[in-house]
Amino acid sequence: MPQKSPIGGKPAVSLPAEVLAAARGDFGAYKRLIWKRYVDARHLQALDALLMACARHVESGGAEGISHLIVEMPPRHSKTMNVSRFFPTWFLGRNPDARVILASYGATLAEKNSRYARKIVQMPIYQQIFPGVQLALDSRAAEAWDIAGHDGGLDAVGVGGGITGKGGAIISVDDPVKSREEAESPVYRDRVWDWFTDDLYTRREPGAALIIAMTRWVVDDLVGRLLRDQPEKWHVLRLPALAEDNDPIGRMVGEPLWKERFDLPALQETRAMLGEYAWTALYQQRPIPSEGGVFKRTNFRLIHTAPECVQTVRFWDLAMSERTSADFSAGVKMGGSADGRIVVLDVVRQRVAWDQLPALLADTALRDGPEVRIGFEQQGYMSRAGKVLAQDPRLHRYAIWGYGKDQDKLTNALPFGARVGLGLVDVMEAPWTGDYLDELCAFPRGAHDDQVDASAGAYEMLDGTETASGGLNHADDYQIGGDY
Repeated sequence: MPQKSPIGGKPAVSLPAEVLAAARGDFGAYKRLIWKRYVDARHLQALDALLMACARHVESGGAEGISHLIVEMPPRHSKTMNVSRFFPTWFLGRNPDARVILASYGATLAEKNSRYARKIVQMPIYQQIFPGVQLALDSRAAEAWDIAGHDGGLDAVGVGGGITGKGGAIISVDDPVKSREEAESPVYRDRVWDWFTDDLYTRREPGAALIIAMTRWVVDDLVGRLLRDQPEKWHVLRLPALAEDNDPIGRMVGEPLWKERFDLPALQETRAMLGEYAWTALYQQRPIPSEGGVFKRTNFRLIHTAPECVQTVRFWDLAMSERTSADFSAGVKMGGSADGRIVVLDVVRQRVAWDQLPALLADTALRDGPEVRIGFEQQGYMSRAGKVLAQDPRLHRYAIWGYGKDQDKLTNALPFGARVGLGLVDVMEAPWTGDYLDELCAFPRGAHDDQVDASAGAYEMLDGTETASGGLNHADDYQIGGDY
């Protein structure tokens, strides 16, 4: 049985003139008419407006609209369908004498998008919307097809493919990177860059619009280089899977981009599978260096068996607001061995509301035992958490310390970072290890820093234990025990 096509739209009957005019004038109306499974999501409405601005730039001879557009979106959020398949057909229907160049990481994908667009142009409903815009009988190949009786058409090319002699009023680059292996290869990144700057960029017709739609991989990918060298030239639509501050479509922080298709539990499952390094790039469109400025992965030593420690602490960094779903509370258990090495023994990291925090903190303390000192930042929300913990009668023999904080996060992290840089920090291999190292190595550019803050606090507790005042022995003696 043949596979059903997602295109087809309304039955091939005469549609009202005003409906057809609306489809010609508005890209969203066009998709609603011709794409039978189209979902009018918020992020696609924002994308529609910018794509129409690119068309307006071409149609005005460069006087209006957007000439350079970057679209950053997570996988499976309809980027390719909109940018590389439906938009070229809408644009060519309005401008049959213009040419579109579709580029991708390989000729196979570019030609697949071209075939899809070609199929749309052949639909009866398309002929109603754009009368007289038809495929030329003598030019229907996937890599290049023309509009009959006009100069326009579409050319498809992969990275590195020949494009000499071709020009484009719309030049669209859709995912120039295929895989993590390619993304991490400096040689391949240079190849993409050279091809884009030397070959593709020079194919622009006067008044052309250039569109780059991609899922980010690394800091130094094509988009990263363009925004590094020419940030003022590009209009950027960055759509993270989970909203961050100043979201371009007005979402609350932590809200999914397309929750009807990928809800929060689904995204959290993906995040857990990928780890922070890949998640931040592929889904948040904010790639981070694999080796950060403070912590380098190669300086940590992974161990399978914990050594005997002469002192052990756990420091907590608590989410400042239970309403911010993107925030985590993290407790890092750290020890100092007799030979002077620092050992990260355990990490507890959860996203919990305030009323659930006391149970998490108490359960963790009981599991650690009374020999593990507990530390918090002595400030507002965190200070209250420490006091609640101190009132738990089960923890009467536990030492719970509050610490004043008068420095920024980066400054606080530097002493621990220096110890790591000397190669004197061990990390237990455990299910939490990957996310822990991802966050530390991304700091200070990463999405989260709760484990960084907790590690810095734990290290300062170890470093200052002998000189700190107080010598607390009981939980009900909770007070400020030192500064860091």
